[in-house]
Amino acid sequence: MFLSLLGVTIGAGLVDSLNPIAIAQQFVLQSTAKSKHSILAYIFGIGLTNFIFGLLFYFGLAQIIRNVFESVQTNSPFLFPLTLIIIGVMLIIYCVYHYFSERNKKAEIKDGEVEPTPKNLSAVQLFGVGVVSCLAELTSALPYIGYLTVLISADIHWTMALVMLVLYNLVLFNLLLYILYAVSVYNEKC
Repeated sequence: MFLSLLGVTIGAGLVDSLNPIAIAQQFVLQSTAKSKHSILAYIFGIGLTNFIFGLLFYFGLAQIIRNVFESVQTNSPFLFPLTLIIIGVMLIIYCVYHYFSERNKKAEIKDGEVEPTPKNLSAVQLFGVGVVSCLAELTSALPYIGYLTVLISADIHWTMALVMLVLYNLVLFNLLLYILYAVSVYNEKC
């Protein structure tokens, strides 16, 4: 049983690592990273987000969270809409402020001057990009959901499932991203 589950984990993880969106994003982000090693934060962000989704799915925590949200919605029906409206207004104010402050900065640049280049992304920013991009791609995570279904139907202890999820998400799912990172570091040293 263990070997067949390990084989499914390795196979599904390697197939799922063929993620053209994450690979293309890594190419772009690696060119804007402050350090080549900072891209590991992006890779970790993707793996951690996928891992947390797997835990929620495996242990049924998604249903518990849904029940809590439904309970809050039933008891305080205006809480979520009002919270979203407040956040939306705050974002609009921020965007308007940011737009006009950038516009003023551009007006101050003289004709002969070149605009400053964009800032490099830090490890924390790259981690955030990894989390957000993984969340955006969870809707197309059919191989992962199929794997989670196999994992749930297997008769194994929860610690073994946890080990399989770590292997899948933090190693196999990001294997090509680790290889791209290693190649870029190697080519930089040559």
